[in-house]
Amino acid sequence: MKRTRVVILGSGAAVVVVAAGTAVAATQLGHHGAGTTSAAANCGSATARSVDASTVVTTADPGALTCFYNAARACRPASVQIVARGVDAGTDYVFKVDSGGKACRVTESSQTYVEPARHGPVRSVTCDRTGVTDVGVTLSCGGQDVLIPSAGGGHERPAVS
Repeated sequence: MKRTRVVILGSGAAVVVVAAGTAVAATQLGHHGAGTTSAAANCGSATARSVDASTVVTTADPGALTCFYNAARACRPASVQIVARGVDAGTDYVFKVDSGGKACRVTESSQTYVEPARHGPVRSVTCDRTGVTDVGVTLSCGGQDVLIPSAGGGHERPAVS
């Protein structure tokens, strides 16, 4: 008699079907995987419904938004990843403060994805830092205004001990 097992692990929901001790299928559901844009996010990451002039963060790593806010205010190198997530598609963004001096250079890298694993090309555009207020960092990236909130509005995930 063949036994079939389905194992679901974590929020990424990896599914493995095992028949008589042999893996016959494996797939990943519910997470788009690590795109090329996520490697440089040294402040951490956040999730939002959209990234625009009124970005509202739904979850964030502890301190990720504050880290980026402080770096952008002082024009120190740092980066944050923000994932604009829909039901089965979205865009990974990484906003990176590159240098100090008179012109505080910020770069936006983005990559669209469609579940389970189709990724678009990575696109990069230079942004102008147009303001740093209590609300967050405002940027103009490729003609689009973007707000990176200064804090998660109570949505930052608590640190795991």
